[in-house]
Amino acid sequence: MNLTISFCFLSVYIFFLNTNSFAFQSKILEGSWSTDTTPVSSVYGNSATTLGQQRFNVVKAAMNYWGKKLYSDVPVEVNVSFISYDPYSYDPPKGVNTLAQAYPAGLKWNHEKFPYQDTTYPLALANSLAGIDLWTEGPDIELIVIIKRKNILRLWETIDWSYNIGGSPPSGQYSLYEVLKHEVAHGLGFGAFGSGGAYIERGQQHIYRRFVIDAATQKEFYNMTADEAILAYNNDTLGWDGERVRQSSSFLTAGKHPGTDYVLLYTPGQYTPEIGNSWGEHWDISLTPDELLEPEVALGESGRSSLLTLMALYDMGWRPPVSIVSVLPLLLNGSKIQDNGLCAARGISGSDITTWNGRKWQRCGDGNTYTWEDAIKYCADLIIDGDSEWRLPTKDELKSLVICTNGVPTPLNDLEEGHPYNCYTLDDAPFDVPTIDSSFECRSSIYWSSTAYDDYYSYTVDFEDGMAHWYNHKKGWKRFVRCIRNE
Repeated sequence: MNLTISFCFLSVYIFFLNTNSFAFQSKILEGSWSTDTTPVSSVYGNSATTLGQQRFNVVKAAMNYWGKKLYSDVPVEVNVSFISYDPYSYDPPKGVNTLAQAYPAGLKWNHEKFPYQDTTYPLALANSLAGIDLWTEGPDIELIVIIKRKNILRLWETIDWSYNIGGSPPSGQYSLYEVLKHEVAHGLGFGAFGSGGAYIERGQQHIYRRFVIDAATQKEFYNMTADEAILAYNNDTLGWDGERVRQSSSFLTAGKHPGTDYVLLYTPGQYTPEIGNSWGEHWDISLTPDELLEPEVALGESGRSSLLTLMALYDMGWRPPVSIVSVLPLLLNGSKIQDNGLCAARGISGSDITTWNGRKWQRCGDGNTYTWEDAIKYCADLIIDGDSEWRLPTKDELKSLVICTNGVPTPLNDLEEGHPYNCYTLDDAPFDVPTIDSSFECRSSIYWSSTAYDDYYSYTVDFEDGMAHWYNHKKGWKRFVRCIRNE
């Protein structure tokens, strides 16, 4: 890709991952994209008030997303640039709808610890398998975000990015967090570096291509002739032959080759030597429900599953961390774990997930208190039933759990809005405590919401009396946490 503007980078590496919480550490090379002091308002999950810090927080969160799912003793280093891009500087134009791009900064092969010899591995995966840094002179992943792009009229237009971390972005914005989760997966190895036709014509084996198959003929991609590979492209029959993806794909209602467990890869149109990164480097758009590594994203969209992408990375050689090893057999069987350990650890029987008003909630917290920032991080890092799509609920979502057993109507007002703002009545009619449905395990205490009042305070809900308020609840103080499924 020809990048029309490239920012200069400072030689400063930021370590931000706690090895107790994440399976690999990451390093981000900062630059003018992250030091931009343009003032902005804090947004959901991202309290930074400068544009550069908000961008950095989103990049960090996207790396964290995979950092808790993949194990490596070697830090993963990412070089980031925010650029303007002119797709019409090419003939024919390239990447007219591109929002971002990530790719391995290099490849390694024939290390003694690699499962396959004469096969290229992307740097981050190669380092993980070898247990040492095989390339110390540069990053493992190049990550590019487009902030301006020329349209068909050759006029510059600004990409309207949402810097939310979790939750849903405004309907007219793209979620940078969701897009970067997608792109980082490419940088970690989902896709053959160099892409498509080049590997057909060179006959070069890549670890990603070792798991690509013609689902119609059952022939592996790396054993195909160029004509056979082109025919598979044109017939839309390329699929994934990794065991873990095949075993965990039972939840799909569409997107597999008929009569098989091969999940289809995206192969649009007819093959040409100039095919782009979308050829066989994404899941097919027919997958139902949608997957994170499909080639398209809509304005206002978030919350796609990444299960199949994670399983593909495991097929390629990435190792699961200890926190996932115990649940991996159930994920592969398409089963649900009935207890992720939090309930059991506190002597409470039953599942750690309950459903209330059609939404999935964490039933049993871990019994600890957190600052507001740490509460957001706790929910973002949470894995229940092998599902990591959790977030801190908004004030109104948390208030929806309140029940006043003495008949005070709910939902309650906020304290500043007037009575009823809690379960108390004028004649002190008694009510059950905690003020929450019995399907939840809950302390009669104060829980954080994600709704900030200002830069210093955030709303809470007190399940002693059901009241929601912000005063006396500074973000740096500690409160209990209950997470909601990010849907």
